[in-house]
Amino acid sequence: PNIYFFILDAMQPVNNFEKYYKTDLSKFLDEFDKKNYLYLNNTSNLYNNTTYSLSAIFHLDEIFKNEKLNIDSNVLFPNILRKNKKSNLISNLSNLGYNFKWIGNYFAYCPKFNLKYCLNQNQNKLIDTYLYISFFKKSPLIQIFTNIGYFINFDFNKYLFFDLHDGMGRLTQYVDNTKNLKKPTFYFIHHMSPHWPYVTNSDCSYKNYSGEENYEGYKSAYLCNLKKIGETIEILEKKDPNSFVVFQSDHNWQMSKNIKEKKMIFNLVKKKENCKYDKSINYNNVNTLRLILSCITGNVPRYINN
Repeated sequence: PNIYFFILDAMQPVNNFEKYYKTDLSKFLDEFDKKNYLYLNNTSNLYNNTTYSLSAIFHLDEIFKNEKLNIDSNVLFPNILRKNKKSNLISNLSNLGYNFKWIGNYFAYCPKFNLKYCLNQNQNKLIDTYLYISFFKKSPLIQIFTNIGYFINFDFNKYLFFDLHDGMGRLTQYVDNTKNLKKPTFYFIHHMSPHWPYVTNSDCSYKNYSGEENYEGYKSAYLCNLKKIGETIEILEKKDPNSFVVFQSDHNWQMSKNIKEKKMIFNLVKKKENCKYDKSINYNNVNTLRLILSCITGNVPRYINN
């Protein structure tokens, strides 16, 4: 079966969101449950930031030992996905006959690292706008053009970054428009929302909220994500009903009070008859992948304790 692994960047656990915003999200959880999805409470990820969390995913293991990095810094995410790098996850998938496809975003844009892995319609164009933006992002050119854009009333966030950050939307568009999905394939979708910059209203229409600590911007992006998760589930059930599907975050929101809180993540997984989730296990990103691979191979999963 195909595997769809969604990273919803900085999406906090449901109970944390409900507590802070004094709202009830049970209607969303009830709908997910009806569609055969399990929400796992109190999941703590291995690390509290994107680079380390996603690096652990591709190494399928912890990347620190005795508080020291036990891998070379040049094989941290996203460099681990370059042509000359080896990834434990992709090696395991390859041994099982799986292809690997990646949907990134402005901060880690696939064509910049490895075209072989890209699931992106722009990759076949002679001129890829997003690729050039990614290439020049460390130069003053982006800021210069942004300032010019503001002067002529052109909103870069709306016309460039809004779609690029929408990993779920780009995946569902691909699935919906593909008659015969290639199998088996592991789809790694790095959906940038609800991480800053906040460019979505709660109904998923465009709205730009300024600042990294914008609580209304985060709230709107979070509610949009819940809506998109429901839409994604419907399309995948229609087009690829036997697949494995995971919606997890890499870390908690920007406004976390401490490291422990920053590690708490959103965790929604599709139930599979031959893949049992033990609620006593902390299903962080790595443990979830270890379970899925064990379900495919028939081996007993070996979990990381954290």
